[in-house]
Amino acid sequence: QFARRVRVGDVPERHLRFAVRHEAARTVEDVLARRSRVVFLDAQMAAAMAEEVAVLMADELGRDVEDLSGFRNLAERYRTLPIPDDHEPPRSQQPQH
Repeated sequence: QFARRVRVGDVPERHLRFAVRHEAARTVEDVLARRSRVVFLDAQMAAAMAEEVAVLMADELGRDVEDLSGFRNLAERYRTLPIPDDHEPPRSQQPQH
């Protein structure tokens, strides 16, 4: 059988599950900051993905869905950091064609 090609934001679901199963990721921050680095590349997208990632992790770990207030605060801090003039805007802020 072929694996489903489901994406959470910009990250394939299988990468998120791999992080939980084989890399001991235990929090949404762990997945979206340390494993996929999405929060550093596009904090707005990371914040939008957080709930879906938390549900996926709860399923993988057999636990309740994580409280996301701390992660949302972190993502907001990254979103408001100054960006150098020569930096391309995150995908979530680029015009759609």
